[in-house]
Amino acid sequence: GGDGSMHYLLNCIFQSTTIDINTITLGAIGLGSSNDFLKPFNKKIKNIPVRINYTGASAWHDVGSAIFSDENNLVKKKIFIVNASFGVTAAGNWNFNNPGKLLQFLKSYSTVTAIIYTALKTISGYRNSSYCLQYNGSSSEIMVSNINSLKIPFVSGSFHYKQPILPDDGRLGLNICMDMNKKELLHTLYQLSQGKFETGKKRIATYTTELHVSAANPVIFECDGETEKANNITLAVIP
Repeated sequence: GGDGSMHYLLNCIFQSTTIDINTITLGAIGLGSSNDFLKPFNKKIKNIPVRINYTGASAWHDVGSAIFSDENNLVKKKIFIVNASFGVTAAGNWNFNNPGKLLQFLKSYSTVTAIIYTALKTISGYRNSSYCLQYNGSSSEIMVSNINSLKIPFVSGSFHYKQPILPDDGRLGLNICMDMNKKELLHTLYQLSQGKFETGKKRIATYTTELHVSAANPVIFECDGETEKANNITLAVIP
């Protein structure tokens, strides 16, 4: 499967009262849309990316946890292994997971084309929203354009960060875009297609072990490509 399949499997493992996670090795055959868990694609079988080298597996791999309130104010917990996001990335994933007729056709025709189309369409209709962020001992209210919290630096298709995140370094990469107009978002999208993310007045790149996000109303929240509306979200790393 893809990242959604990995996400589902991982959450089943963590919810189990009988499985010892110390005995589990995860791998995948990439039949999903983006397969970010497998990137970079170091091995393919008949052009299908795979990560199934049991003897060469990493000894340990951190995961992220997300505790949040859903639209009905019920507290939930999810585990993620690739990344989590808010803002335009999360909105893009929401649109990708809920396609209209044109996007449905593009997804069946070319995943890469469908991802680029979704990104451009999402940016064209996106509006910044006010979020309260707490991380690394600071608290601030900003107009959020995009937030990516990374355990793996690939965020969809060719879009990726070159932030040096290791599987077992005990931290999450945190990349924030704030108060951007559509032209600036498009420029950021282009840079991410090249693996670039230049920090500045409207961009922050750092690391954290915990991030708390809240807003006046539920926002679209994404982890490992799966989306829902949530609020009062706390992301943390589980070594």
